[in-house]
Parts: sequence; C-alpha cells; structure tokens
Amino acid sequence: MTTKKDLIRIGILSLLMSMTGFILDQDERVLDVKTNVFEIVIMTGLCYGIISVIYFPISLLMHKLTK
Repeated sequence: MTTKKDLIRIGILSLLMSMTGFILDQDERVLDVKTNVFEIVIMTGLCYGIISVIYFPISLLMHKLTK
C-alpha cells in the first residue's frame, strides 16, 4: 500500500516547506553554512514526520473504506 511515490512526494513537499520557511525567516542569517544546512535538514525531517503521521492513517482508512 505504501509506495515509493508516496514517500518521495512527502519528502519533496517537506523540503519545499522547510526551504520556504528558511527563506521567509526574518532572523539574522548565520554565516556558517553547516548551521544553515543542519536547520534545513532538521526542519525537513520534522515536516516529513508530521505529514507522514497525518497522511498514512488517512490513506489506510481510505483504502479500507473502498474495499
């Protein structure tokens, strides 16, 4: 039921959300690239986890209701 396509879509959506948030952030920029990359990776992981926790139970419920 869970396909690679679903996982990739959630990953891309998470990355886009975290990049958008990083760009729109009004705080001062840190000049260290490692810190910026770390923040983007952590935010992507958090977004991925939250979206997955919401998406997969709904997907399972829809799959069970259609059968």
